[in-house]
Amino acid sequence: MIKTNKIIPYIIILIPLMLSGQSYYFNEIYQSSSYTWSAMVSLIETGDGYIVGGVTGHKENEFWHQLSILHLDKNGDLINEILIGDTISEYYFANKPFVKVPDEDIYFTGTRITYFEDFNHYEISLNKFNDEYDTLWTKYYGDNILPIDSAYGSRQIILTTDTNFLIVGTMVPEIDYRNNMLLMKIDGDGNKISEWLYTHPNSNYKLNGYSVIETPDKGYAVGAYGYIFGFSYTAEPMVYKVDSAGNEEWHIYIGGPYFDDIPCLCNSYDGNIIAAVCVADSMSGNYDAYRTITVQKIDLEGNMLWEHRYCSSNFDNSIGNIRKTNDGGYILCGTYFTAPGALTPWRSGWMLKITAAGDSLWFRGYNYYYSDPDDENYLYDVIPTNDNGYAACGQVFGDATGWVQRAWVLKVDSMGCDTPGCATGTFVKELSPSGGGRGEEFRIWPNPVREEFWVKPYAPPLVPPNGGKSSH
Repeated sequence: MIKTNKIIPYIIILIPLMLSGQSYYFNEIYQSSSYTWSAMVSLIETGDGYIVGGVTGHKENEFWHQLSILHLDKNGDLINEILIGDTISEYYFANKPFVKVPDEDIYFTGTRITYFEDFNHYEISLNKFNDEYDTLWTKYYGDNILPIDSAYGSRQIILTTDTNFLIVGTMVPEIDYRNNMLLMKIDGDGNKISEWLYTHPNSNYKLNGYSVIETPDKGYAVGAYGYIFGFSYTAEPMVYKVDSAGNEEWHIYIGGPYFDDIPCLCNSYDGNIIAAVCVADSMSGNYDAYRTITVQKIDLEGNMLWEHRYCSSNFDNSIGNIRKTNDGGYILCGTYFTAPGALTPWRSGWMLKITAAGDSLWFRGYNYYYSDPDDENYLYDVIPTNDNGYAACGQVFGDATGWVQRAWVLKVDSMGCDTPGCATGTFVKELSPSGGGRGEEFRIWPNPVREEFWVKPYAPPLVPPNGGKSSH
């Protein structure tokens, strides 16, 4: 019971008071207008809902990749799907492809592959949408001088404080096929400013860039992944720190001796680096790793300030992303494996909410399909939303979909619930200004709440002073 000042009922006695509700909720899958498979990799919130990006097949060839961009309203209903592709090249989104600038224009990056008789041409793409989601321009970056002997791929884009863009990814030279981590700086008109390449300290290792943030000293921290091709158990999640001119300052290893997952970075609230990775603590063979969700805080000199591990170790556990939240914490998402033959899905998505100090607040598993042990549910990205909830996206497939991938988007509240009050003890508090504890002074409806709710004072029926008893 919440006690309030007694003047409150008299303030609201004349009309009901409408208040904002906690969150929108939905858990939906989507069939692409290409009428083939589809999967979503990342999303952003817009004024009217969400833009969700992924890939789908082509109507004439389901194995031919093109971009699929879903425009959803706040309830998860599909407004429109935009397909970007052709029959000459295949198109892929970066893992974290979107940037929305203050004027509401949206930029997104990915990779285009064009197939020729003698070689395959890999280029980084950058598209600009206006606020109506019309394409203003598309530009490509990479090796464009014959003979084409280098392949370029994009993994993430960020907006820097000097109003330019920074793309992290990979460049593979044909001369030795030793992957180089790539940073590429581009201005708002799509003109390339700088290109920086980095190799692994061990010449036998390949090095890919996956995640990037700008640091308070105007430099950058990069989440990288080193490995020997064909020997996945050599995988090494790393953090590289470079200055504003792209010069390497230091690098550190943030995993263990086994087959760890790819790292994701975000800025901390006090100017340091937050790194999230699933660290393998045991193996079953060379490729089957059991991993634990791990978050580390690292200062700008490369020193680890703290490390926290969460939940139990799970087979093939992987991180999708980590982001800062609206309330001073962090939200993570990913996918974990459940034992085949169990009464639960083969794979489930998950979200984890932690504080700025790394303390866990809640962890939840999510599924769209969960009735069959072979169902697979993957989450690849999560964002905080304006209603203090979270939205995530990925893909599902299994027996229910005929083993065809379907785009999946999930919207939950601040406690991670995809329906009001899901196993959290969430309930409606009744205001009782009189302190009587009966909750009769106000009525609150509807329940559950989706968007708005009403609060109205309750007027009890008139009763004679003596309680209605006869005086005789």
